[in-house]
Amino acid sequence: DILDVTVDDGDEIMALTTFGGQLLQFKKNSLYVIDVTSEPEFIRATHKYRGIPNGYAFAKTDFGVAFANKYGAFLYNGEIVSELSTNMVEDNWAALAGDGNELNVGFHPEYKVLFFTTGTGSDFLVYDMTARSWVKGSDDRFVSGSKSKFFVYNNQLVSAWVDTDAITFNKWQEKITSDIGTENTTLWKSKEYDFGNPSTTKFIYKVYVTYKTADSAANMEMVAYWNDGTGPEPLTLTGTLVNTSGDWNTIELVPSPKISCKTIQLQIQNISGSIPDFGTEFNDLIIIYREKSVK
Repeated sequence: DILDVTVDDGDEIMALTTFGGQLLQFKKNSLYVIDVTSEPEFIRATHKYRGIPNGYAFAKTDFGVAFANKYGAFLYNGEIVSELSTNMVEDNWAALAGDGNELNVGFHPEYKVLFFTTGTGSDFLVYDMTARSWVKGSDDRFVSGSKSKFFVYNNQLVSAWVDTDAITFNKWQEKITSDIGTENTTLWKSKEYDFGNPSTTKFIYKVYVTYKTADSAANMEMVAYWNDGTGPEPLTLTGTLVNTSGDWNTIELVPSPKISCKTIQLQIQNISGSIPDFGTEFNDLIIIYREKSVK
């Protein structure tokens, strides 16, 4: 038996995969979902503009099949296709994807995160499928050069890259292990918070952070980049991330003077002149604020 799925449409098949009794046929411009749980098989859904540019641009996950093209990142969960790249930390998708032709997608089964990079670039985006949040990065995790499709080996996400005549295999490290030196460096930054209303003024009183260090002081500080409508200004919050010896600890960080802003972005930086504890982990972030009433 043969299932005829839109032939002679000039659209090339890029990949085939399965999930939840469905066969997913990725073409370059469209995605066809085929129900194979009974006979005869039938086309369950057709999704225009949800094709993929190459066979590297999808990954099977615990939550469904993730895939990407120049329009964004998506997930098919067995029922619907949802867009993951809506409300990203910053508008970085176009900068990473370009025309989409070199997109490469991987899934780490231990950390439940998706990785999006390109075949030759070092920039990448990470999507946490549990927290539903985005992080961007460059250079220190993925090198420039021709890379293979991601694959999982011993529960680790691995890719190979070509450097001249040599092939090197790299596995993803969740924690930064390289020495960035003692210069002041941004290690993490949040999205720009407007608390649902970018036009009103907010007073920022405190920030609570839950974290733990491996075996030393974190040597990190939190800097608030607040914007009252005239441009972002930095302010280091008062408070020290002390050594917790592997235990979770919540610290209160206070802006001095009090911040009055319309939006705010938080950054974690290493303290100038100090090397950060690369084993430090962060779990929770709470901002205490009050919105100025409009008379």
